[in-house]
Amino acid sequence: MFLACLAAGIASSRAQTPQAAAGDKMAKIEEMFLLTKPDQMLQQMMQQMRAAQSAQLEKTNLPPEKKAQAEQAMQKMSKVLEERLSWDKMKPIYTKIYDETFTSDELSGIVAFYKSPAGRAMVEKMPVLMSKAMAAVQLQMGDVMQQMQQIGTEGQENK
Repeated sequence: MFLACLAAGIASSRAQTPQAAAGDKMAKIEEMFLLTKPDQMLQQMMQQMRAAQSAQLEKTNLPPEKKAQAEQAMQKMSKVLEERLSWDKMKPIYTKIYDETFTSDELSGIVAFYKSPAGRAMVEKMPVLMSKAMAAVQLQMGDVMQQMQQIGTEGQENK
């Protein structure tokens, strides 16, 4: 009986091969992504960035035709960013970063947190938090954009 228990203990300690451990770790990363919804956060960040850019453009003293040109340029830049920073393109990068940064046990703890009421609240309230943060940054950037525009104008005049 003792030998059977000892053999079972040894077998179970060796049962998880490095490949199985890596698969388990990847499953935890996937679960964390499902719980935290980074794809939705990325989309929201892009929308907020576009809104902030449009709001800043509205505050400028550009003539209507220059504003229209700037708006078209911003739309093109936004499209490039959305394509380059899409979740489909970013997910493998994030997966690798999480794999290199966290141990399997740490990922288990992170997943447990996001399953908890506090973790779910964080995920649910993160869009509001990001929106408020973007509004605060936008306020700070208002004067900066005008200064940058003035510097650009001065640079053009000096040519």
